[in-house]
Amino acid sequence: MARPDRGVDHCPMNRTTAIRRTRTAAFVFLSALLMVTASERVYWYLGGANLESIFAIAGFYVLPTLAALWAIGSGPSNRLHQMILAGAIFGFVVEGVLTPVIYEDGPLPVMAALFVGWHGLFSVVGFWYLTRRWLLAGRRRLLAASATAMGAYWGVWSLGYRLPSAFEDFEEPFEVMGPGDFAVYALTVGGVFALGHYLIGFVWPERFAPGKWGRRSIALLLLGYGALAVLPVVPWAPVKFAILVGGSVWLLRRSRGATPGEPTAIEALQGHASPRDFALLMLMPVAAAVSYAVGWSFDPGDTLVEGIFTTFSIGQVIAGLVAFVWAARRSLRRTNQEPAFSNVE
Repeated sequence: MARPDRGVDHCPMNRTTAIRRTRTAAFVFLSALLMVTASERVYWYLGGANLESIFAIAGFYVLPTLAALWAIGSGPSNRLHQMILAGAIFGFVVEGVLTPVIYEDGPLPVMAALFVGWHGLFSVVGFWYLTRRWLLAGRRRLLAASATAMGAYWGVWSLGYRLPSAFEDFEEPFEVMGPGDFAVYALTVGGVFALGHYLIGFVWPERFAPGKWGRRSIALLLLGYGALAVLPVVPWAPVKFAILVGGSVWLLRRSRGATPGEPTAIEALQGHASPRDFALLMLMPVAAAVSYAVGWSFDPGDTLVEGIFTTFSIGQVIAGLVAFVWAARRSLRRTNQEPAFSNVE
C-alpha cells in the first residue's frame, strides 16, 4: 500500500542537508577568498583587481583550500606548529598541482621553503588563522599592528613590479601601477578581505571532516588536475610532491598523538567578532598604499628595487624553512608540555 506521507518525512531532512552543504560550500569558498588575498593579490598586482577577477581566482583556489581544510579538520590541530604544517600542504598543492613551479629547482627544497614562507605563513597562518583568532578574541592592538606591518611589507614588495624583468613570464602586457592606481587596488583587495572575514562567521561550521567519499573526491580532483597541469611538463613531479605532502601529513598526524583531547582549529574558531573590529583590517591596504607611494617618490633605480625584491625573497625562503623545521621538531616531541596556543592569548 502506498504511503502518501513518505515524501513529507524526507523533506525536512533533505532541506537540512541542502542548507548544511550550502553553508559548507560557502565556508570553503570564503576560506579560499581569504587565503588567495595573500597568495595572489598581495603577491602581485598584475592585471589589477575587479570583483569578477577576485571571485574567479578564489574559485580557482578552492582545490588547495579543500586540501588545507581537510588537514586542519581531520584531527586536533589548534596549535601554531600544526597550522604551519597545514599551511605547507596548502602551498605544496598550489605550486605543485595547480602549477609546476615547486619543481623548478629539481630535488632542492628552495622553492618549497619559499612557498611555505608565502602561502603557508601568510595565506593560511596569517590571513586565515591568526586574523580569525584575533578577531574573535578582540585583540585590537595586535590586529592593528599586524595589519599595518603587513601592509607596509605589501607596498614595498609591490615596488618590484617596476622592474622590466617582472613581466618576462607573461604573454599579455601589464602596466606598472602608479601610487594612485595602486591605492585603489589595495583598498579594493583589503575591502574584500575584511568583508570575507565578516561573512565567514555566519557559515563557520562546527567541524570540517569530509567522509569517505568526500576524501576520495578531493584526492581524485588533486590527482586529475595535477595529471593535466603538471605531469606533461614534469613527469617526475609525483615523487617530490609525495615527499613534501606525505612528510607534512605524517608530521601533522604525529603531532596529534601529544594533543589527543584538543579541538581542531575549525572547532576552536567558531563564533562572531565585534563588527567594528573588521575595520582594523583596512589598515593593511592603507599602509600598503602609503609605503608604495613613499617608495615611489624616491624613484629607486632598478638596482635598488632588484635588491629589495631579492632580499624579501630570500627572507621568505628562510622564514619558510625555519618555520617548517620548528613545526617538525614540535611535532616529533612525545609530549606537549607548553599550553595550547589558544590559551596563551
